[in-house]
Amino acid sequence: MTLKYLTFDAFGTLFNLEGIRPFMYEVVGARDMELYLRFQLRLAPYNWYANSVQQYDGGKTYSADIYKVGASVILQAAGELGIDMNQKQADQISVGLGKLPLFPGIREALNDLRRDFPLAILSNGSPECLQSLVVNAGVESQFEHVLSVKSAGFFKPDPKVYALGPAAFKASNAEVALVSANDWDTSAAQMAGIRGIWLSRKRRTVPVFGHTAEIVVNELGDLADALRQRRNAAK
Repeated sequence: MTLKYLTFDAFGTLFNLEGIRPFMYEVVGARDMELYLRFQLRLAPYNWYANSVQQYDGGKTYSADIYKVGASVILQAAGELGIDMNQKQADQISVGLGKLPLFPGIREALNDLRRDFPLAILSNGSPECLQSLVVNAGVESQFEHVLSVKSAGFFKPDPKVYALGPAAFKASNAEVALVSANDWDTSAAQMAGIRGIWLSRKRRTVPVFGHTAEIVVNELGDLADALRQRRNAAK
């Protein structure tokens, strides 16, 4: 079936997570890179663990507040590194998650892709954080939908999250793809029934749970041409 709709991971795909470093520097000074690397390593697994233990606020209400998640991971990372930090400081750093910059070339790539496809964001971020990101970056008009895991009640890679894309576009699974720079994300999307497109950024392509992305491009700017070539070859 023809691919008709594209959804995009936000953190690490469209938006550069390293943009949180200046917020870390304000608190920890020259140890900002050290803290960032540990934070980056811990962020996705924190969400996986939350899914596994059915993490709920007070045992009743699911929490998809990425600012709270970020602060918890920052505190954990700081503790592992022996950095003295309190909750207020972690919260101060976590605010930076809503102010991350786009990776270079993303704006132009989205403009190109939008000529052929309706676009959406599909992210572990909370609605407030995602809205802040797209508005600050000036790309809110590029997306038909900004989809948060809050609607699913679980973080990625739960299949309920990937079902949000087809539901929003009123499309079949085969008509929707997830574009992500995280290979576990594209593999999970494929296992959930939608299609996977991986931004390799010069990394080796290796299977995750037996799945490799249907399409692999180095950067997002390469995707529009790759999809047009694929479409022309199918005619």
